[in-house]
Order: sequence, then structure tokens, then C-alpha cells
Amino acid sequence: MVSRMHVRPMGLGKLRISVAEYIEGPYVDIEAIPFVPHGKERIVKMGSVPCRFIRIRSDKKLDHADPGKKIEVFGLPYAKIEERIGPRAGEYLFETPYRLLYGEGKQ
Repeated sequence: MVSRMHVRPMGLGKLRISVAEYIEGPYVDIEAIPFVPHGKERIVKMGSVPCRFIRIRSDKKLDHADPGKKIEVFGLPYAKIEERIGPRAGEYLFETPYRLLYGEGKQ
């Protein structure tokens, strides 16, 4: 479950963030970041988004960009939700958003 991302300037222009439960998708658009100002870090608050895969797309391509050093993802593994937050937290924080994003589908 992803709750936020910290994005540092990369010179990639507008970024679009999508999430999915499975690598083949379908991917659901979560956020569009118009740009990250030079010298600033952008914090993208996502609430509680259940996902296993995150796709980040840019409107520009730069061969020298290393997103591994520019993007940090924060969240909580599904198995730890009830242990850390309390009983039934998994239902409210994972299962309900999961159904809203992906439908009843595979779970």
C-alpha cells in the first residue's frame, strides 16, 4: 500500500503516476505532476493506494536521468496493516480502495 512519494527534480517535465496490482495492468492513473521546481522536492500524498506496481511516465526523455535516486516511495506492506494499525484496518485501508480502483477482480 503506497501512501506518498517524494520526487526530486530530474528535468523530465510533467510526470504521470499510475498503479496496478499486476504487472500487465490495468494501470490506474493516480496523479499528474506538472513539474518539480529546480532545487525543490515535491511530495505527492496518495492516501492509501493498494498496488504492487507503480508506473511513472514523463513527457520528456533524458538518457542520463536516474529515477532511482530521485523518487522515494513510502507505504506499508499489506501483511503489516492490522499489526501496525489495528483490527479491521485492512478492510478500510486496503480492501475498500482495492475494489474502487480495480473492481472485484483478482485479489
